[in-house]
Order: sequence, then structure tokens, then C-alpha cells
Amino acid sequence: MKITAKTFTEEERWAVRAEQLKHLEPETGPVPEVELIRWTQSYEDYSVTMSQCLKDAGFDVTPGYRGPDLGEGIPESQIPAFDLAYYKCDSQYTLDPRLRGDWSEDQIGLVHDYFEQYYIPCMKAHGQPVVEEGKPTRDVYVATFFTTEDRWWPYPAVEVPADVAKACPELPPDTALYGG
Repeated sequence: MKITAKTFTEEERWAVRAEQLKHLEPETGPVPEVELIRWTQSYEDYSVTMSQCLKDAGFDVTPGYRGPDLGEGIPESQIPAFDLAYYKCDSQYTLDPRLRGDWSEDQIGLVHDYFEQYYIPCMKAHGQPVVEEGKPTRDVYVATFFTTEDRWWPYPAVEVPADVAKACPELPPDTALYGG
């Protein structure tokens, strides 16, 4: 199945960015106006770029799967400074709006197929546990994805070694999941 990328006019892109930044505004007071340097074009790009920006602001973060990984977290005394830095970094390197928002039924189905055909077999081949109990059919997964029922995910409740996480990404590549 080929996913068609969402399309946005320039005006719509900027409106989505403004709405996103409004949600990120720290509670500590007014935020500076920050110019967009560039749109990040994938979650990997976003994760690496945001992590470097936050490192440059003095925070110990590493690129995570879909954004910066805070490791042990941020000390409470640093949360206001971190929130402001995060706001500034996200303002400079905003994730392209086509990668945001709820998934379509086609995308949800693609994720289910990916779990069955790639993620679960890959994890098993690397000797890692996966959750298969309660796995719904594709149709049920798609139909119930946005309901209040517990959503099934095959992810184990244990830390996955970095080499396995790289070999067996949790989701399909952005180009497959979001079109491109």
C-alpha cells in the first residue's frame, strides 16, 4: 500500500507551526519570537537536530526514536530553562506538518502490516520479546485504533538493545508511513 503524503499550502504550514508552538509555550512567561531556520523533514532529522540544539543550550540529551531522549530526565530546577530551550529549538527546527496529526486508516493498516511482517519477525530473530497476546486482526486494529479500548502494541516492556532497536525500528520509515 502506498501512502499519499498530506499536502499543505505555505499558509497552512505556518498556521500548524503557530498552533504547535502555542502548545509548547512555557508557563514561566512570555516567549521570544524565534525565526524558523528550516523545517525538519523526518523524525530522524527532527530527533538529531533537536538533540543538537538542546545540547548547544546546555542539556544532556541524545537523539531518540522520534525526538530527543532525555535519559535520566531533567532536574526539577532546570525544567523552566529546558522548556524555554525546547520551545526555541522547536521554533527553529519545526517538524514538517505532514508528519504531525492523527494517522489515516491506511496509515494505521500499514503500521499493523509492518508489525506483523517486519517488526515482530525482526525482534524474534534477534532473540527479543514481543507482545503478541491480544493482537487484533488488521480490520479490528484499524477500526478500534482511536477508541478508548486498550490499543495493542507489540513493543516489549524491557529496554531493547540499541543495535536491535536500529535493526528493528518500532515503526515503518517515514517515507512509507507519511508518503514521500
